[in-house]
Amino acid sequence: MRPLAFLAALSLLTVTVLAQEVSMPLERYDALRARAFPSPTPTPAPPVGVTLDQAFLEVQLGEGSARIVQQVDLTLFGDTWQHVPLAATGSFVAADLGGLEGRVTAGDACLLTARGSGRQRVYLESLVALAKDRTATRPTWTLGLALPRAAVVSGALAADARVSEVEFLAGGLGRGRDEKGRWLFVGQPGETLQVRLLGASEERERSALPLRCVASSSTLTTVTRTRVDATAWLGLQVAQGALETLTVALPAELEVVAVDGAGVAGWDVEAGVLRVTPLSPVEHSLDLVIRLMGTARTRLASPLLVPQEAARTSFAAALTIQGDGLLTLAEPGSGRVPDAAERRRLPAALQQAALYPMTVADPARPPLWEVTWPDAAEVLAAQADRLLVDVLAGASGTAAFQAWLELRSSGATSVRLGLPPGFELVAAGRDGTPLQPGIAADGVVLPLTGARPEQVVHISGFIPLALPTADGALTVPVPSLSVPVSRVEVRAVLPGGRSYEVRSLSQRGFTSPPPSAVVRQAVANKIASQAGADAAGERRHAASLFAAPAGAAVVQAAWSALSTTPDPVLVDVKLASEREEWF
Repeated sequence: MRPLAFLAALSLLTVTVLAQEVSMPLERYDALRARAFPSPTPTPAPPVGVTLDQAFLEVQLGEGSARIVQQVDLTLFGDTWQHVPLAATGSFVAADLGGLEGRVTAGDACLLTARGSGRQRVYLESLVALAKDRTATRPTWTLGLALPRAAVVSGALAADARVSEVEFLAGGLGRGRDEKGRWLFVGQPGETLQVRLLGASEERERSALPLRCVASSSTLTTVTRTRVDATAWLGLQVAQGALETLTVALPAELEVVAVDGAGVAGWDVEAGVLRVTPLSPVEHSLDLVIRLMGTARTRLASPLLVPQEAARTSFAAALTIQGDGLLTLAEPGSGRVPDAAERRRLPAALQQAALYPMTVADPARPPLWEVTWPDAAEVLAAQADRLLVDVLAGASGTAAFQAWLELRSSGATSVRLGLPPGFELVAAGRDGTPLQPGIAADGVVLPLTGARPEQVVHISGFIPLALPTADGALTVPVPSLSVPVSRVEVRAVLPGGRSYEVRSLSQRGFTSPPPSAVVRQAVANKIASQAGADAAGERRHAASLFAAPAGAAVVQAAWSALSTTPDPVLVDVKLASEREEWF
């Protein structure tokens, strides 16, 4: 066979094979076709329609409000309308939605309704009112900002020169200042950022505030037979505002004689009220010394000056008497003896006052005093001006005792001191010269010299004095005299471990140092020991009180007596475990 014929026969055989049919069930065919051409997988719906990625708040302070521009970055999924809740930060005035289609609904809650897809940025502008604190002593404003619920919230606060400090109180933290001088902060999403703005402390701003000041009023009154003289120290401290005129309510029956103080332009009195005008409004402090005078009275209240502009005033008063009168406390009112700390705050003249410095709680209830003057006009042969008693007691039942008597003699040759029973004499003297006293039935008799009217008599010894073993009273004896004494002072050094208080309010006071004894030397005496004598032949020797041992208590009493038999001092004693504690 020819090759060409063979190829033709092979080709015909192949076509015949390929043209054969394959048959199968229709279900099988549909299954195979479904597997060959599957349906496309549908796109799943996003879990949320929108997310707030971050928010940046730019705050610009104005006169009475703050302008807030919020830059909010959000991502929208799908092309349907989305409702995005935003923070209701003040009153909205403008919105820039960028490429989004939608609107902003403002009210109690802010809602953004928008349609779009992908990452978007919107800008919202609003105004928030600033609240000013009118009671602060420096310019102070507060600001509250509702923060959006974004993943990250931050911002910057810009202010003018009025604001010197910014405090982030709640809802966020400060991050310092940037190169533009703005205060940076980060906020807690969904919370309210509380901001306090503080201005510089300007005196002009401080003086514009309502007046608020405190005062202290202290009065020293001197009573004589013919008149009453009073000196008042008035001090004011201005906390805020400015004092243009000071009005002071005056005590009855006293007239103002003089008003002294730096910066006082003038003063006048009308209807019992003193008006003091300073040279310029007082913004810090004002100190005045006011002198008053009135007629003599036998019953008078401690005069107190009450400044009308002061919100709070502390009062103190003291009385002294000149002459041979007797001053008695009729009613204490709201007065009491000051403690050591209160006494240090009194003016120096009151601290050194001879009688009765007291603090007064209510000026409407001052202490009330009675003055008694002797009616007899005869001249006494001797009169004692001061009796000072010093006692050092221990637990043995025996106490060391010494007394000084300052007196004036116009003819008397001796003075008798009635001493407590059981007194043991150790030494006696006059003007620093030892003496041998005479022994009387109820005391000792010390000779006086007529060559010197003013004399000082001193006596020392021991007396029986037992302390109570439980709570009770201790009686500190006071010598009786053959001449009336004007003032009595008692100092007692007592063992520690107990509390002591003078029972009688009229006897509570403070003692003065003992008098200096004057030693007169004979001019004709030329011995070497007189080399230190002055031209008048006198030398002074300072007497000393008993030294207080460590832990001991010192009790003091002082009062006006004008009597030959001064009362003893009753001291209430409490054990240490039962002392009243003050908290």
